[in-house]
Amino acid sequence: YTGEVGYGRLPKNSNPYEVMVSLSTAQDLISDNEKVADLLNKKVYISITNMETEKNKIAEATIVGITSDNTLFSATYITDDTYRVLVKDLFDIKIEDTKTRIVQLVVNDENVKEYVKELNDSQDEYTYETTSDSILGTVNTILDVVRNGLVAFSSISVVVAILMIAIVVYISVLERKQEIGIIRAIGGKTKDIRNMFLGESLVIGLLSGLIGTTIAYGICYGINQLIWSALQTMNENIPYVNVANLEPTTALILIAICGVLSVISGLVPSLKAAKLDPIDAIRKK
Repeated sequence: YTGEVGYGRLPKNSNPYEVMVSLSTAQDLISDNEKVADLLNKKVYISITNMETEKNKIAEATIVGITSDNTLFSATYITDDTYRVLVKDLFDIKIEDTKTRIVQLVVNDENVKEYVKELNDSQDEYTYETTSDSILGTVNTILDVVRNGLVAFSSISVVVAILMIAIVVYISVLERKQEIGIIRAIGGKTKDIRNMFLGESLVIGLLSGLIGTTIAYGICYGINQLIWSALQTMNENIPYVNVANLEPTTALILIAICGVLSVISGLVPSLKAAKLDPIDAIRKK
């Protein structure tokens, strides 16, 4: 942690049972008639997880500091040396004997990203990341789940859309039988009839794709603004991130796909229209 300490002080390496919590965590811990500063020197229970055995241990610690930042989830900060002592005391193992661990380090360094990079470059045993990166990683994981669900629903929507376009074009063929017969009677070829309805299908697909991508751009902008505003209330140092984004190239590809799918969906009705007998088409509606 490299931000400001709002209340109290940083934990000392000499005492493994001192912790610092984020401002939002402190606000969750206090009662209605208490102030955030009242948490200083109070006891709190922290959970330490041994990732190798997936066992948890509960330890009692003293809150000695409160940050000035808000975090998405409850955040408790301890020093690296503190973690070493806790692992030894709680699990009766040395830190060298465990390969993975989750711990939030207190780093008194303004260039936190460079510091974290140096830590990761200096060894291959552990992976360090900043609190903001951890929050964004959690948000991206949630968004991936939502995105996969939307893809499934979108696939169903595509199938339904293809069927609906085919039905619309087929109804158009039935309603325009006399028009088809007249075109054939004055010398129109079967390919002209077929291309006429395929062209209508293409226009429907391109317009629907254009409208859909325009709406998608608006939704992406709204989602980005909403999530960024929510994150800013928790930590104003979090940069603006496009969690929902539709690239122009992707939009053009989607519009083209809509056109192709529309042509495919209108293929059967257009072939049926091209095969109509001119005399029967003129006589019957």
